[in-house]
Parts: sequence; structure tokens; C-alpha cells
Amino acid sequence: MIVIVAAIKDEVAGFLAKGDYRESARQGAVSHRVSDRWPDVTVTIGGAGRDRAEAATREALKRYEPDLVVSAGFAGGVAPGFLVGDIVLCDKVWATEGTQDGDESHNPVEGVPERWLHEISGSQRRGECLSVTELAATSDVKQALGAKFPVDVVDMESYWVTETAARAGVRSIVIRAVLDPVERSLPGLVTGLLGAGTTARWIRGLTYVATRPWSVPDLLTLARETAVARGALGRMLETIASTPWPQTEAIAAMRSADAGR
Repeated sequence: MIVIVAAIKDEVAGFLAKGDYRESARQGAVSHRVSDRWPDVTVTIGGAGRDRAEAATREALKRYEPDLVVSAGFAGGVAPGFLVGDIVLCDKVWATEGTQDGDESHNPVEGVPERWLHEISGSQRRGECLSVTELAATSDVKQALGAKFPVDVVDMESYWVTETAARAGVRSIVIRAVLDPVERSLPGLVTGLLGAGTTARWIRGLTYVATRPWSVPDLLTLARETAVARGALGRMLETIASTPWPQTEAIAAMRSADAGR
């Protein structure tokens, strides 16, 4: 069993639609989704930030007892050379809190079979990810993070998802689609929409546009780039869902052998 943990539905909307996923359970703000197409791959959506990422992961671990947790979503580039929609498989994840020095790191891909990683590999890059407590929305902030940490992309959940899985003895990987390269700053509206419900997003979005009509071109650009990142992430997750996890493959072989007796 593989569990994909995402912060926001929009990040994985393409994958959810492709697999015809439906909500199977809801625990507070945590939504669980299952699919008949990929019954061994569930999706848990829990919200942005450390607390929500940890809570969603704990709930998914308890409910599904997975063999692998995949932290998936968008990220900002903090190193040059990344384009919108680039996929990064993170060999190491960092966090900006947790030790006396204000940072810590661990390797989420430890214990994940290299053969399986090779099978899902495509155009994605291997890199490192930093999880922060507040959205790194501006180019200046991302450049500063890239200068301080040996990382390629930044998000708000990956470290906490994979660290929670590691405490439970479950292996994990991090898949991130670049939404905003290091040279780009996100519109101020994005920060206000994090964690907001559908109605609140509409109200804040309309208010933002009404008071800043000059921002419309930037918002349209962001919408196009979001579609690109969402599509790239969806294709990567589809590859993961279609590639049998080694234990699942072994179980299928045993069932086939039993059926032939």
C-alpha cells in the first residue's frame, strides 16, 4: 500500500481526476481518497504547514498501514536552473527548526528499493528540499534560503511528512513540482489563500482583484503555471501508481501461484 500525502487538493487534482478518486473518509480537516483504478494507492489531503502535515500523516499511517508514504505537491525553486513544472525527487529533506542550530535533515529515500526508484525515474531531477514554517513567496527570500541551505526547492510539508513516517518505521519519498522558480515572486494573494476554505478563497480572491486590478496579468500567469505544475505532478504520480511496489508485486505473485494450485 502506498499513501500519497498532499497539502492542497489543487496540487494533485490532475492525478485525482485521472484515477477517478473519491473521498472515502474525513477526519476533521483531513480528507482520504481512494480509487478503483489504483486500489493500492490512496491519497490523503491535510492542509499546509507542519502541524497539518504531521496530523494528516499520522492519520494516514493509522488508517492504511502503508509500505510507502509519498509527500507530493508544489515547491518553489531556491537554486537557479529550474523551470515551472520540473519534477524533483528529493534525496534529502531539511527543516528550519528542530535543533540548536535551527535546522535538521534526514534522508527519506533510505530503504526504498533502488530498482523501484529506477522504474519510476523519468525526466525528474534528484535534489534536496527544505521545509519552512512560512510560505517563501518572494525571490529575495528564496535566494536567501538557497544561500544558507544546500537545497534546490522549498516547501512547507515534506520534512514533517517524511519525519512522521520515519518515526513509525515507514519508508518515504518526496516528489515536488516546481511552481515558482527562484527568479519569480508569487502574488501576495497566494499567502492569504493558504488553508482557506472554498468560500473564503473566493471572497479573498475577489477582494484582492477588486483592490489591485493591476495584479490580474500576474494572476493569469500564475494560473497557467499552476496548470503546468499540476499536470507534471499528476503524470509523475500516475507513474508511481502504475509501478508495482515490490511488496505488492510479491503478494500478487503469491496469489497467482496459489490460484494455480
